[in-house]
Amino acid sequence: MQKANKKVEVFGAVRVSTTTQGADEKESPQQQKEDISYWLEKNNFPPVKHWVEDIGKSAREFSQIEYGNLGKALNKIQKSKYEKGSKLLIFANSDRFSRAEVGTALTKFTDIIFNKGIDIVFVNLDLHISSNLPENTISQQIFLVFASFQQNSIYWKNT
Repeated sequence: MQKANKKVEVFGAVRVSTTTQGADEKESPQQQKEDISYWLEKNNFPPVKHWVEDIGKSAREFSQIEYGNLGKALNKIQKSKYEKGSKLLIFANSDRFSRAEVGTALTKFTDIIFNKGIDIVFVNLDLHISSNLPENTISQQIFLVFASFQQNSIYWKNT
């Protein structure tokens, strides 16, 4: 776990694909916000400054990044001046980021960390991927996240 940075600007990402998912207590936007807030407090990070909500956006096609509020937030961050690692994007669950094919998801994921210099946290994995870590360490963490993506994809295909 990386040392908490009190100067980091936190973006809390909340996404559900369907209204049915949004009504599920475990997947609801409110529950995602509570999980994110709890993790930040537990790990001595500042609270969320910007909630980024994409309701009815699929992570399979990256619609939350292509046309949603998450994409708008990432573009706004990229256009601003900031130090690498001073922005944190946090998800309650890794599948809130992606259910896309591995190659596509990997491209988006690495762009956020390596090219944009934005840290990412997945609460369900208790994992903070810092853009300031050595590249091989980040790569190992990314493989853990992708294993989680694949596990969730298998679950959703079988339900």
